[in-house]
Amino acid sequence: MLSFIISPQSNFDIFLMTIGGLCVFLFGLNLTKENLKSIATEKLKQIIFNSTNTILKSFLVGFIATVIIQSSSGVTAIVVSFIAAGYLTFPQGLGIMIGANLGTCTTAFLIGFNIQEWAFILIIVASIASFILKDQRKQKIAQTILGIGVLFLGLQFMESGFNAIARSNVFADVIIKYSNNNIIALILGITLTFIIQSSSAIIGILEQIYAAEIIKLIPAIVLMLGSNIGTTMTGLIATYKTSYQAKKAVIANIIFNVFGMLLFVIILKPFAYLLKLLEQQSFQTRPELTIAFAHLFFNLITVILGYFFFKQLIYITEKITPKENITFYKNKKTIPIG
Repeated sequence: MLSFIISPQSNFDIFLMTIGGLCVFLFGLNLTKENLKSIATEKLKQIIFNSTNTILKSFLVGFIATVIIQSSSGVTAIVVSFIAAGYLTFPQGLGIMIGANLGTCTTAFLIGFNIQEWAFILIIVASIASFILKDQRKQKIAQTILGIGVLFLGLQFMESGFNAIARSNVFADVIIKYSNNNIIALILGITLTFIIQSSSAIIGILEQIYAAEIIKLIPAIVLMLGSNIGTTMTGLIATYKTSYQAKKAVIANIIFNVFGMLLFVIILKPFAYLLKLLEQQSFQTRPELTIAFAHLFFNLITVILGYFFFKQLIYITEKITPKENITFYKNKKTIPIG
């Protein structure tokens, strides 16, 4: 498998890597969105619609896509592009995003293709195809693939910069220092994950410091809950200069994770007790797996609840979203998911 390692050597390198990666990511996102609009056909829209026309189908698409790509941020960005281009409705896109929440915590147990590492191959093949192909429609398809490749390259650059931040001693010290207070730990989990745009990095650090007995299980769980909210908030970056419907899907995903967090805060002590019991009986020599299973159980339970309360989530989002932007979509035909 193609893989490349970028290691920033200074704070300025980290800054260039993260900001440059963000710019590349946004450019790829816009390139994908605009070319998707150009190649739109009723047949293609119908194929995509039929793959996501029920809640269960949209959840499965999000889950499988994230297992393959190993990046919920990448899946979210593509979903935003598809909504903005008119291929997906707000409910369909939301279903995919919720499914991606579960997919992102199972990739540690499964082998995926890690498409981010194939960004250069996508860019090279798509660039050559766009020059060679004479048919304008085929050129647009090649340029759409090129946009996806650029999008993933931007994610790779951002990930390298953010991982350098996450590996710093200062970053770990902040987690250790402020994790004993549950409220601060929750805010810390949200903030740090939003800053570094990687819940996987936060979960990885939590596994290490919990296994080293630096923090206790309950604060580690609270940090994990905060990281799940933080990682969905990064989807707001992908909605920059995009459609109102795409923004609603991202906002609804944030609301979904906030409700999930509140539920697990209520049952925090019994949840921690069950995890500790599981640890003692099954993997006492590998306590870091306790955090991995906490992450898995949280996402599995909330996704199941999200399936049964999906229409209520749509309703809440519609109610709290500002109304003045809806007029742009007033006459747009959409097919509700159900």
